[in-house]
Amino acid sequence: MGCNCKKKNVVSRMVGKIQETVTTITVTDATFNERMNTCQKCTFYSSASMSPRCLQCGCFLDAKARLTDATCPLGKW
Repeated sequence: MGCNCKKKNVVSRMVGKIQETVTTITVTDATFNERMNTCQKCTFYSSASMSPRCLQCGCFLDAKARLTDATCPLGKW
């Protein structure tokens, strides 16, 4: 069959790039927790669906609060 060393190397590099990208576009767990705590105290917070949502912007907070470039529509974070 032959060696598939090149395929393994490519896959390994791809995984590394994905991990690097995820690290640069997501906030730390501490920042995420701070954001979610702020949201939970807000009158626009809704936990009625399977995932918490902001009733002001309609976003799913579990995803939005993790993104570095995301902001609260009310300027709370």
